[in-house]
Amino acid sequence: MKGRVVLLALAVPAVFAGVFASTSFGVVSSTLVVRSGASTIDLDDKSQKLKLQAKEPIHVAIRYVTADAGDAIGGGWRGHAGPSLVVVADGSLTATEPDGNTCGETAYTTGSTFVHSEDAHRFVAGASGAKIYILYFMPEGATPGAIAMPAPAVCS
Repeated sequence: MKGRVVLLALAVPAVFAGVFASTSFGVVSSTLVVRSGASTIDLDDKSQKLKLQAKEPIHVAIRYVTADAGDAIGGGWRGHAGPSLVVVADGSLTATEPDGNTCGETAYTTGSTFVHSEDAHRFVAGASGAKIYILYFMPEGATPGAIAMPAPAVCS
């Protein structure tokens, strides 16, 4: 009996760790890969003409998301706590979001990388599905993931 109790005590935290690290939206899978502690960032790489600065402490997190063909990633219109950098690892997706007084759509394919705001948007996986990595830049204490939002008026 002691062996079973020890095994159960070891297995339960592992099961709960998997539940909290991965979430599923129907046939869409989303896994938190890593999350940093709060820190400031000051990157100024002149050779690459790249500058990234966070004067206040922020969290950085990476999420891996997969979606089947035609699925709305995250279930529909979403936002998040801060800006993000999205890398399409495989497949394609269409991003729909306000663009001034219109609703714009942009298609991204394997190898594409794009910067994305925290405002309302909708991602729909292409004909072969989509596998993406999202690098979130979030205020201290924020959750790295989608927040349900209504469709913007120009996109309704």
